[in-house]
Amino acid sequence: MPDEITRTFRSATRVSGIGAAILYGLAAFSFSIVCVYFFSFIHMGTERYTVGWWLIAVVSTLSITLATVLLARFLQLFCRSRSPFCARQSHRLLIAAGLFCLHSFLDSIVPPFDSMPVASADITLVPQSGLDLKVVVMVVFLVCLAMVVRYGDALKEDSDAFV
Repeated sequence: MPDEITRTFRSATRVSGIGAAILYGLAAFSFSIVCVYFFSFIHMGTERYTVGWWLIAVVSTLSITLATVLLARFLQLFCRSRSPFCARQSHRLLIAAGLFCLHSFLDSIVPPFDSMPVASADITLVPQSGLDLKVVVMVVFLVCLAMVVRYGDALKEDSDAFV
């Protein structure tokens, strides 16, 4: 049985390392979008978009970027640490869930674009604010995972007390 546990642990750490690298790459891409927002604001001014829309878009994108960095750090520590269960890991997950909630809230306030006519179809696309179900699922998952990590930390401390 210990060999199976060791193989499972090695597999989990390998996949966590790959996942952390992917998430860091996605965070870098998301940060480049924030840079594009700043560049467009500086060079285009505020004629087409109001400062409020621009500010909400930047904060929304930064919140998803920071949440992605926190999740990448969670996976990185799982990959490199002797024990992935600690209070900081739980806090990272809860903060990431809060940032996802902020992102979802900001995106529901401001539509992603103005109304846009489509000439070939004689229709006009009108954006609607709404709740992104993927974000809700991710928030619920992160909160539950944070509680599991907290429980794992308590079990680790309990087992350390026996030894």
